[in-house]
Amino acid sequence: VRVFGEPLADEKTGKVKKTLRREKRLLRRQTQRRAQRLKKIAHLFPLVEVDNDAVRKEQKHQRDGGVHAWRAKAATEKITLARLMAVFLLIAKNRGYEGRFTKGETVKDYICEVKSRMKKHQCDTLGQLLYELKKDSTNYASIKAWKKISNTGTYARRDMLKKEFNTIWKTQEEHHPSLKRTMQNDEHIADLYRRYFATDKKSGVKSILPRPKDGDVSLYDLFRMALFDQRPIWWDPETIGKC
Repeated sequence: VRVFGEPLADEKTGKVKKTLRREKRLLRRQTQRRAQRLKKIAHLFPLVEVDNDAVRKEQKHQRDGGVHAWRAKAATEKITLARLMAVFLLIAKNRGYEGRFTKGETVKDYICEVKSRMKKHQCDTLGQLLYELKKDSTNYASIKAWKKISNTGTYARRDMLKKEFNTIWKTQEEHHPSLKRTMQNDEHIADLYRRYFATDKKSGVKSILPRPKDGDVSLYDLFRMALFDQRPIWWDPETIGKC
């Protein structure tokens, strides 16, 4: 009887091939989900009468801090709707961690570090902290620091991002009355809602946008769902990791 060893991806590190495949598969899945969230938000641009080209132009704008500066300012002062859409696209790229912590998990420590730095810099939102780190950068090499809170990345709980989104929305709602529209009081938003959310009866293809609950739907609901809604796990959480 010949017994073969487990195939290794790298003999020096001893990394097994199946582990490497799993990591690559997880990375592909995360990239796909992030791209899907960005598409959801882009499909909502017509609801605020913002053109895709205008948002792309604002995303490329790097003077005075660019989109990171607008994200920090949006919580306290007025910004244009095109810049607001660019801010939501930025938030969608990292919407925070919502899973449960296991004993000894380092993610919890990273999140606590972010909260302590927010308190140190007197920042109410994660976007304000990122902008403060950017302003503290004195040379090109250190500019990368503000894109990530630390070398390990930017870790935050999803409720922190939800709170930031609510703060930004309430502030901008005061300056842009169009953000207060709902399906019941605006035929235009109702028409766009049916266009982007309804299922095509002929092809049977469903929209990539999330379906809101029954009843009146506001712009706030649509953007919140596009940013943060997540399909619940269909199996028993107690069985996860016990194959």
